[in-house]
Amino acid sequence: MLKNKIFSVINILGLALGISASMLILQYVSFELSYDQFHQHAADTYRVTLDVYKNGKRETQSVRVSPAIASSFQNEFPAIDTYTRLVILGPDGVLTYNDQYIGESGIFLADSAFFYVFSYKLLNGNPNTAFSEPFSIVITEKLNF
Repeated sequence: MLKNKIFSVINILGLALGISASMLILQYVSFELSYDQFHQHAADTYRVTLDVYKNGKRETQSVRVSPAIASSFQNEFPAIDTYTRLVILGPDGVLTYNDQYIGESGIFLADSAFFYVFSYKLLNGNPNTAFSEPFSIVITEKLNF
């Protein structure tokens, strides 16, 4: 090492860079594989996507599919236990409560089976009955009325 200092420094820096890159890649892959694994039914949950092909090449990929796809899949594949659908309400939604109005973005409409598929914990209320009535909502902790 002392005889060929430049060669040794290049080798040590290359080794350090290789180990660092390997650790970053390992951390990234670990995160991607653990994403949403806290849900009780994570191993049995699948997301349907839409790929649009034109002339044999994929032109667009989207998670927006027709709402009828879910019931069609359940009819075609008896192994499907349940499904849930989410629809973005739009950029500007208005919530009302006791004559108070609040504009919100990021509002999603969900099926009653949402909390069966996804295991989010609620601070108040029962997830099994959260969407059983029309016009019922679940709000995040940051939303204050």
